Amino acid sequence: MATMLHLLKNIQLPKVAHVKCEFDRSEVTDVSGALLQELARPEISGCIKPGMKIAVGVGSRGLASLEIMVKTLVTKLKELGAEPFIVPTMGSHGGATAEGQRAILASLGITEEAMGCPIRASMETVHLGTVHVPELNVDTETYFDRNAYEADGIVTIARVKPHPAFKDVVESGLCKMLVVGFGKQRGAQAYHTAANGRMGRVVEAVAANNLKKCNVLFAIGTVENAYDHVCDIRAVPADQLIETDKEMLTIAKARIGKLPFDKLDVLIVKQMSKEISGEGLDPNITGKRANGPVAGGPSISKIGVLELTKESDGNVVGIGAVDVITERLQARINYDITYANSLTTGGLQNVRIPMALASDEEVIRAAVHSSKVLDTTKARLVMIKDTLHLSDLYVSESLLEEMQTDNRLTVLSAFEPIPLSESGDLLIDWD
Repeated sequence: MATMLHLLKNIQLPKVAHVKCEFDRSEVTDVSGALLQELARPEISGCIKPGMKIAVGVGSRGLASLEIMVKTLVTKLKELGAEPFIVPTMGSHGGATAEGQRAILASLGITEEAMGCPIRASMETVHLGTVHVPELNVDTETYFDRNAYEADGIVTIARVKPHPAFKDVVESGLCKMLVVGFGKQRGAQAYHTAANGRMGRVVEAVAANNLKKCNVLFAIGTVENAYDHVCDIRAVPADQLIETDKEMLTIAKARIGKLPFDKLDVLIVKQMSKEISGEGLDPNITGKRANGPVAGGPSISKIGVLELTKESDGNVVGIGAVDVITERLQARINYDITYANSLTTGGLQNVRIPMALASDEEVIRAAVHSSKVLDTTKARLVMIKDTLHLSDLYVSESLLEEMQTDNRLTVLSAFEPIPLSESGDLLIDWD
């Protein structure tokens, strides 16, 4: 595609400064040790009998310390005499294929060699009957991974956090993993169809059903702080799973990082990816989904994204909320994987492809120009690495007065022109 710089080169950009945003840093410093303490509790270790074949559910999200947690859990199960194996619990991710889901696990460091146990990846499910969701007055068919269902026991690992697409008493976490993750593509599609925008109610009802009909022993739940580190880890017995999920969600909502501004003209994001958020960019942070604003989030006029992470596997579900991207991001889109995910959820608007431009500079200029600010040098602009990492911001001068009244923020540099190379690359080292 021809460059659009000739149309954009006269757009004056605001100056920016490097700003540090401080969040609660408390964390679990020894994840393996903390997990072993949880596994040693009698109500947890007592579930395991010698010779039991235990299915360990592992999802597709980039959980902090995931390799450590899975390895610790598998090793402990083997010490107790069990025979663990790993099951991908990721709904329709990986193109809704067993090979794709095994590849996602490998990209997260979860391989048979590294974990010391087999991985049984399959899209085959068993039908667990019909569940009525009284709050919605709907019925949904329920499905569960066959390998896990036929095991002597089931354990799952999940991070509890606010969901990017819905708000409820349960969102992303233990119940959702037990329902959508183990449900594979067939289950995920059934639940999204029944939910009609109120997924939390479906997840809770189906989780209760699955706990009755499957050999769930316990779950490992974590909460992460704003720095993407584990700050809470628990082994949760099956009979406490739903209520603990709700409790941990309250903690997660209090610990999530947030942009320190309620209104922006432009947000520039270095990278998006499925492992960062289910919608590439977390709408809880951006205040924006493909189908409109998100309650409680900031108001942002235009969003530009520069690239996909290496771990994205080309999945760009959620890109429909973005206004402008680079051509190099567009070139990395895997349409098969993206469309399989989108068709499963029914959210076709989430994969609408925005304007694609030749360089980072063009994306930034186009976003500023289209935000309709009369004096573009005064645009309220913020640049971030991604929606998981919000402690290092690059903030425009027009936001200085607000920064001076926020004790979480420290300005680390003078306000200077946005650093761009001659070829239009954004010259910020986020690491």
